[in-house]
Amino acid sequence: MSENKFISQPYLSPETYFSETPVDDESLTLWAIHTKPRAEKKLVKFLQMYEISHYLPTSLRRHIYGAREPRWNWIPLFPGYVFILQEHISRSVLYRSNSMVKVIPIESPKELYQDLRNVWLALTHKPTEVELSLYKPGSPVEVRSGPMRGVIGEIVKTKNKKTRLVIRVRFFERTVSVDIDAGCVRPL
Repeated sequence: MSENKFISQPYLSPETYFSETPVDDESLTLWAIHTKPRAEKKLVKFLQMYEISHYLPTSLRRHIYGAREPRWNWIPLFPGYVFILQEHISRSVLYRSNSMVKVIPIESPKELYQDLRNVWLALTHKPTEVELSLYKPGSPVEVRSGPMRGVIGEIVKTKNKKTRLVIRVRFFERTVSVDIDAGCVRPL
């Protein structure tokens, strides 16, 4: 995969949701679906069958099994969760999937939307790695240029002095980190 090329996320429907839905949209409604263990992709197939808008954040990971060729797989970023991206859902239809534990209504959909959009932007682009000496670890920044424009996060330094941008997803109290070019960020 070449640098800064768009990598389509296979589990976003419609594919243009984050690029076309503004964060200020008053009708913005999100639901988190807690799935049974290792059932996220099964639920996504079910949602596709019923044309229900959804997002399963996944990252492309390389696995090597013994002496065989390496395989690339899309692995859920937040195991056990799929997001419904529409206002009205029928819970009885969702329970028919036999892969769902419960539906979790979101109290602040705009906040979760922004976090998921940031994660989507990070997952669909491959930022470059550079050393960063301008910012202290923990400095809040916004990406001002490049393919991740608009992502808000925090700069951290790793052991091998590489620059990483951490994106917080408050709903899960977890973070996603990606390599970032220092020239693309500005302090908040």
